[in-house]
Amino acid sequence: MKRILRAWLLLFCLLPLCGCMAKIEINDQVFVLSLFVDMDKDTGEYKVTIASPLPNRLSSGEQAGSSGGQGEPFSLADSSGTSLPLAVGKLQRQMTRKLDFSHTRVIVVGSTMAEAGMEELFNWVLRERTLDFSTFIMSSTKQAKDVAELEPVFESLPSTVLMRFAVQNNLLGTTLKECLSAYLEGTGFALSQLNVKDAKGTSNWVSVGNIQLFNDLQAKATLNEEQSKVTSWAIGRRNTPIYRPVYYVTWDGGKSKASVLMTNSKSRQQITMTPSGPVVQLKLDGTGDVLSLEDDQQREATETNKLIIQELKDQLHEDLTASLRVSQEAGADVLGVGQLLEAKYPHLWDKWREDWGNHYKNDIEFQVKLHIKIRNTDM
Repeated sequence: MKRILRAWLLLFCLLPLCGCMAKIEINDQVFVLSLFVDMDKDTGEYKVTIASPLPNRLSSGEQAGSSGGQGEPFSLADSSGTSLPLAVGKLQRQMTRKLDFSHTRVIVVGSTMAEAGMEELFNWVLRERTLDFSTFIMSSTKQAKDVAELEPVFESLPSTVLMRFAVQNNLLGTTLKECLSAYLEGTGFALSQLNVKDAKGTSNWVSVGNIQLFNDLQAKATLNEEQSKVTSWAIGRRNTPIYRPVYYVTWDGGKSKASVLMTNSKSRQQITMTPSGPVVQLKLDGTGDVLSLEDDQQREATETNKLIIQELKDQLHEDLTASLRVSQEAGADVLGVGQLLEAKYPHLWDKWREDWGNHYKNDIEFQVKLHIKIRNTDM
């Protein structure tokens, strides 16, 4: 009996020495960190661009974005095809290693494809088993390939720049999971846009843009900067709002002014049924610090505080109301009102689900309530 126990113990000790049992070795893989998808407006062909790191050119001791004279520490490769899988297949045949999308964290969609519709992309996403649904997805004001050629000033890889935009909440960090859920439920979603500017040399400068509204996987409208900030705040139930936005208010005919940094912002949505139909209450709570203040009449701090709060409330209410109007005209339910309706009034949702875009536009009423606190006025 002791001999049998010793044999089993020896076997368990040898198991960790068996080595890697994976079918594909790491050295035989190309890890795709970001994916850029475009569509040709004339031919309808899809163009896929991937960005992957080159480990032999990465060095921890080098300056961010520097390649130490050996070339860039990343590689861009692209291919085109009449379908997205065909373009990916052509790209694979150009590679000496197998494409691996398990490390993909950012997908950027070009403006032409966003306007035409992203059904082809999401059909491929649902069937690509290695792709993580927590991957961030963004749109571009130009072609996605232009974003891929950005200049990574503070980072070593362009993919890292885009990912940090999302994880630091510099923009609305929408994921594939959220887009797929909205699409399957028949509601809409919002994506952050990336602005591309031509820089010196061959690289581009990419900055955070506004929010684009989608319905049926197709871009329907784009909000302006102020509407984008407050809409991100309102979507906060499902997503993290844009980090610490700054608002500028004036009064006394423009002679008095203040800048306010919102350090804390929350939102709540509630739906109730009235004789006229469903009413959605949007409650926005926020705390802000005064960064700069010029009061023309040198009022007391308490009086100035009330004026700033009222002006800020009026501005936020106007921007959010305008944003909701745009979303309803586009039929893009980016706030997830359909989910609220399904949870509380499932029978009505079953009745409206097939034509939810029209019902969201014509039968839903919004009520906006704001609760704002201001600090550091007396400084």
